[in-house]
Amino acid sequence: MEVEIEKEKEKKQEQPKKSNVKWKWCVKIFFITIVLSFCFSVLSELLLTSTKSLLITILSIVVLILFILIAVFCDMIGVAMTSADISPITAMASKKIRGAKETLLLLKNADKASSFFCDIIGDACGIICGAIGASIVAAISISGNIEKILIGAAASALIAAMTVFGKAVGKGIAVANANKIVFRVGKFISIFKKSK
Repeated sequence: MEVEIEKEKEKKQEQPKKSNVKWKWCVKIFFITIVLSFCFSVLSELLLTSTKSLLITILSIVVLILFILIAVFCDMIGVAMTSADISPITAMASKKIRGAKETLLLLKNADKASSFFCDIIGDACGIICGAIGASIVAAISISGNIEKILIGAAASALIAAMTVFGKAVGKGIAVANANKIVFRVGKFISIFKKSK
């Protein structure tokens, strides 16, 4: 009897452990991130590369704030995806409430949905915020390298602080209202699906 138990233990140890990494999804998001980051970068460059005027600088600041808000909002959705409880959504889907089916699909693929919102959109926007900040600093004509370095560092610090502050507030909201947030996303997605 003991010999059989030991043989079973040896068999279990010999079997290679399955990796939890979904390589196909990782490769897919790699390319999605490249495409989205490229599109966001081209869009921001088209909006911001122009003469050094006050209007363009103000427009740059507005675009920067917009990208920070997108990053914070998407991070909040991604956190809500991983914090939501699936059982009330399942009950809503059984009652055929609009958007519940889409929400259920999101929650069943929470790792992918969270990665899309937090990593692809949120982080891509964060990187672009840095580039926009650099273009704002470059647009401000300052004589002297030390002043430019200090203003550039201050702008980077301010952008990082605003993003981190927004994400910290967003995470708190997301955890407290996870089901509501995810359901609203599902309801929004349901608008684009054809009704049978």
